[in-house]
Amino acid sequence: MPALWGQDTFIEKAGGSEIIGQMWAFEDKAGRPCCLIPEATALFQERSEALLEGRREALFFYVARCYRYERPQAGRYREFTQLGLEILSPSPQQALLRAQPGHLHRFSGFAGPGL
Repeated sequence: MPALWGQDTFIEKAGGSEIIGQMWAFEDKAGRPCCLIPEATALFQERSEALLEGRREALFFYVARCYRYERPQAGRYREFTQLGLEILSPSPQQALLRAQPGHLHRFSGFAGPGL
């Protein structure tokens, strides 16, 4: 996942420009509005068709550094890591059943105390 991306992706997913106040947003050298990604899911959704590359179904795992420009709350930081397991399928429930035995156990090592 790239850490730098166009602002439009996140503005569209958030439903308005008020999210700009929560992003590290700026213009690149060419004057295009960009930002440090505030979360990876919107970026993944935007790119999902290209990621499929003609396949009918695919499973993706990603680790992304994300950045939010907001007042940190208890237990939250402006920079964080987002882990994701995304299933792209016309039958997501069936794909999830197939994925569980082989992939979902990998997340058990990421659980912290009390999770």
